[in-house]
Amino acid sequence: MTIPADVFIILALIGLVAFLGRWAWWTGRQADPKLACSECGSEDIQCLEWIEANSNVVLWSNTSNGAPSSHWWCPACEEHGYPVEVEAA
Repeated sequence: MTIPADVFIILALIGLVAFLGRWAWWTGRQADPKLACSECGSEDIQCLEWIEANSNVVLWSNTSNGAPSSHWWCPACEEHGYPVEVEAA
């Protein structure tokens, strides 16, 4: 029984992705911190971003450019405020 080339390539790529995921963990590379609302602790928070409408390129993001607290929103408690980092489960 032979495996078609496209199936073989897909399986190889899946294996590569799995390996790289394990390698990142093994080298101690940290994932992005998980954020939560500083008022109520909800992880369902939102931030303002500017995105190029036709190309979907992010031009500006709260998560990388320390924005004012008014650019963060928590729909759970309906408050603006800076998020806090929480430990990933």
